[in-house]
This record gives sequence, C-alpha cells and structure tokens, in this order.
Amino acid sequence: LVSEIHQSYSFWGSVSTRLYSGVDYVEQEWTVGPIPIADGLGKEVILKTSTEVKSEGYFYTDANGRDMQERRLNFRPSWDLNTSWGFNPVAGNYYPINSVATIKDSALQLAVVTDRAQGAASLGEGQVEVMLHRRLVRD
Repeated sequence: LVSEIHQSYSFWGSVSTRLYSGVDYVEQEWTVGPIPIADGLGKEVILKTSTEVKSEGYFYTDANGRDMQERRLNFRPSWDLNTSWGFNPVAGNYYPINSVATIKDSALQLAVVTDRAQGAASLGEGQVEVMLHRRLVRD
C-alpha cells in the first residue's frame, strides 16, 4: 500500500512524495524546468527537509561516493572563518554531494539520497536542503 502526494509549485516545478507502508523511508520525485527568467530574476530551486533531529550545526556529505565528510555550519577546519569579510552564509555552507547528505543525533538520523551529483546544505537545526536546479541572469 502506498500514499502519494502531488504538489505543484508552478507550471515549471512539482514534487511527488510517496509513503510506503511497512518501510522507514519516504520517496520524493521532483520535476523542475525549464525555469523562466522573463521577469529578469534568477531562481534557485531547493528541496528542504525539516526534521526533529538535533543536528547542532553538523551534517555529513559523501566526498567521492564512498567516504563521508563532516561539515559544520559557518566553520572551516583548516582556517578561521571570519564572517565579517562579506561571507555569504547560504553559498558558503553548500557542499557537493555525489549521492548522500546526512544529519543525525543520538536517537535519529536522516539521509537524503540522490540519483545524481548535486549541492546540499544544512542551514537550520534538523534541516537538509538539496539544490535541485538553478538559473541565474547574472553571477
């Protein structure tokens, strides 16, 4: 048995969420594009998952499809990150993933598994977001 929810955000973006009985995962399938820019505005489309996981600013990404790398919000292990230097807190906390981004605590874990290389971030407590598509008019 499966429950399915279809959400359309615009004529160019939608998400289908499937909940299967008897399993401990959720399946999401997204469709994005082409992203319109006739309004002169660039767009970045993300899929954000919010949970009760107490991630405390940490999340993990796969570095090469095999090893997991610990990431920390607004932190670099090899140098002092000075956020007063014009640091962009969103772009500066996105990391490449080949197939998975994870948050966890002592009781819960969320793993977002993708079917292609994308960018991911954990900008809020218990959240993982994946950049699905972007179209900018200037960089």
